[in-house]
Amino acid sequence: SFQNRETNEHIKINKFQHLYWAPLSKLFDKTTSKRAKDMYSNLVYSLLVALCVSTSMISASISTGTKVAIADFTQNGEPSLRREMETVNDPVMGGTSYSSQEQEHDFLLWSGKVNIVSFLHAPGFCILMTAGEQNFPQNLAEFSGMSYVVSRSSNMLMPMSAEIHNGYVSSSGIPVVYVGVLEERPLDDDKVELYASWSSFKGMFRGQHVSSAPPLNEEGLNQINRVGLSTFSSHEAGEFRVEFFGMYAEQK
Repeated sequence: SFQNRETNEHIKINKFQHLYWAPLSKLFDKTTSKRAKDMYSNLVYSLLVALCVSTSMISASISTGTKVAIADFTQNGEPSLRREMETVNDPVMGGTSYSSQEQEHDFLLWSGKVNIVSFLHAPGFCILMTAGEQNFPQNLAEFSGMSYVVSRSSNMLMPMSAEIHNGYVSSSGIPVVYVGVLEERPLDDDKVELYASWSSFKGMFRGQHVSSAPPLNEEGLNQINRVGLSTFSSHEAGEFRVEFFGMYAEQK
């Protein structure tokens, strides 16, 4: 509570005064006027209060987890964050998976079916992707990863994947897509969060790891131009339905 935080700050201040201010005050010349000492003491105390409160506020913002919205498809969301989206289905030869996306009253509905790719004898995959190249926040490196907020009632092929495009190519000239496996975390009674840290993203090309891909560092995050949600990491076939509320860069 606020009262408890206030008490804790006074404890810190009193401790500081006992350890530092009291010994320091003894160094004053005995001829120094009491008024001057009091003025100096009050000034130091005010600075300590400001310092402790500021430190407490910074600590609280980190410990509670800060985040910035990348996309928002809710009714009351910022209109500029309702991004244009598109679906990419089975970007491999011979795939027959399909999906569609549609803006509903308070979420973006993404649904479809992943089918087996006949010549691979393995499931294809579907992607919900920002349409074309778009602008994204330039401070993403200040956060630890990204999250997708979806409805608990969603029927997903788990685990889902996050996809990031930034125009990078490997040292051997292969175009790179960064893929992160999303971890499901409870958010509230109606929603769950799918989260992946930046450090977990791997450079991929057509489902294969690219060992020579550049790392997804601060420069790479600042170059992001497309972001998506994919069924790729599930390696499963079947129907799916996702009620998608928004995308965030998040500090964990």
